[in-house]
Amino acid sequence: MSETQTLTGRIRALMTDGKPRTAAEVAVLFNARVKLARDVLSHMVATGQAHVCGHVGANHARVFRFGPGENAPLPLLDSEKARHKRGNVARWREAHHAAVDPWHEPKQRYSDEELDRRYRCTGAWWPKADPVVVNAMRALVRGGAQ
Repeated sequence: MSETQTLTGRIRALMTDGKPRTAAEVAVLFNARVKLARDVLSHMVATGQAHVCGHVGANHARVFRFGPGENAPLPLLDSEKARHKRGNVARWREAHHAAVDPWHEPKQRYSDEELDRRYRCTGAWWPKADPVVVNAMRALVRGGAQ
């Protein structure tokens, strides 16, 4: 008898008590790999010997229970809610860029010369370089070139 068949029989015997368990809990009880326990339990679900009665944790680990039953749906975010949230973030980002960068116009294409003129200006708002940091960067670049 192979290890999988032995484990399948032991898992089936364990699950007959009707207590819900995750694949990780079953794997710990039998000192087996979680993937092997999950495969056995998934096969039991596919053949109708067990069902998924819920999900736990951040990774939505399936909770299995012996016996026929309806599988619990995977808890997902409401797609409409998620789409709405993404839309709000995009609108806020667009408004924020427009307020911070007056040159930000996403629908308009500029020539290279115009972009150079707009983004390489010597505005007083641009922070001045710290001479200590500039010298340290030069030393790092020079040291790496040798």
